[in-house]
Amino acid sequence: MATLKLGSTTAITESSGTISIPSLGGATVINTSGAITTTGAFTSVGITDGAVGATAITIDADENVGIGGAPNAKLDVNGSILIGDSKTSVPTQYSNHGKIERSVLTIPANSATQIATGYGGKVCMLQWSGVTGNAQGTFVVSHSWSSASVLYGQDYSGAPLTYTFSSSSGNLYLQHNHSDSIRIGILMISNGGSS
Repeated sequence: MATLKLGSTTAITESSGTISIPSLGGATVINTSGAITTTGAFTSVGITDGAVGATAITIDADENVGIGGAPNAKLDVNGSILIGDSKTSVPTQYSNHGKIERSVLTIPANSATQIATGYGGKVCMLQWSGVTGNAQGTFVVSHSWSSASVLYGQDYSGAPLTYTFSSSSGNLYLQHNHSDSIRIGILMISNGGSS
């Protein structure tokens, strides 16, 4: 058995080809192409496995992922999910998958502007306000290949505006008659197919 000490602290021991490192501090980096086995808790920033306290992420033997608890499905979140608004492109449907996506778009006045792609099995929840001036609205819209339906709509503008939803080749469009552009937050929930 060989031992390497740094000062009075045992840094590395070797026995029968196995190297043991009792503790590493600071910004120590370990690079290896072999397996790393620990008999104690493995803790990293954001992921904790076996440490005392709350479990951040659990991945079980079936590759199910649990956040905030043990997983009962491929992804099991115990708590709220926050979907950010940094995306500024038109939300798109993904074939043969369920999807939740959020985007923020600026829609010019008096011009049919695409606000979602893909058709069938999709609901878009929309909330908007005027870039300038008084315009506010909340709508829930669904659409097919060639038509759009407003499931719920409420215009909070001082003077009611005209909003027209349409669909062409499976893409959803919005046109409005506000004097300026409106900024719209879109939360799209889609079921992209039945296979």
